[in-house]
Formats: sequence, C-alpha cells, structure tokens
Amino acid sequence: MSTIRINGIETAVPAGAIAYKYADPTEGARWVYEQSDLDDIRREDPSLIVGVPNYGIQVQTEAGRDFRVLAGWDSVYTSRADAEAAAERARKHWDDVRVVEYGV
Repeated sequence: MSTIRINGIETAVPAGAIAYKYADPTEGARWVYEQSDLDDIRREDPSLIVGVPNYGIQVQTEAGRDFRVLAGWDSVYTSRADAEAAAERARKHWDDVRVVEYGV
C-alpha cells in the first residue's frame, strides 16, 4: 500500500485513489478516484492536489516501448488531456500509439 504525506503526516492511500485534494472554501478535503475529477481540480487550483505515487498515464506503442526511449519525450503524465495531446503528436511518427493508465 502506498502512503503520501498530508499536512506533514504519512497517510495510507485507499485502494483506487489517484490523489488527495485539500479542503477549499467550497468543499472539504477528500480522496480523488477519477481522472476527470483530478483534471477539473488541477485546472481550478493545482495547489490543492497531492498526487499518489505510482499513478500516471503513460504514452507508449502497442509493442510496449515508451517515448522516453523512442524520442526522449516525457512519457508519463498525470493529466489525461496532456497524455492524449502527446499521443496525438506521437502518432505523426508511429502508428501503434496507445495511452495506458496505471495506478496503485
């Protein structure tokens, strides 16, 4: 099980959580489980997010090669929109590009 530091305290990450959101004036603190929710929070105020280690979205070829090896690009993203944009750029060079989400 992964842990993250929240307010200086090591905290166990619940199964399936991809991030922790600090409280803001309109909503209390909570775990984030959906990528779309994480993207919305990040657009509004990225300082509210603590990411979970070993969670990301990777752009790779169907053969499993990632773009750090192929092109020296970043290949792991925490935003699906960023990963999809990178995949679209990569498809100009390779046909077998896919976006793979992985987590805890």
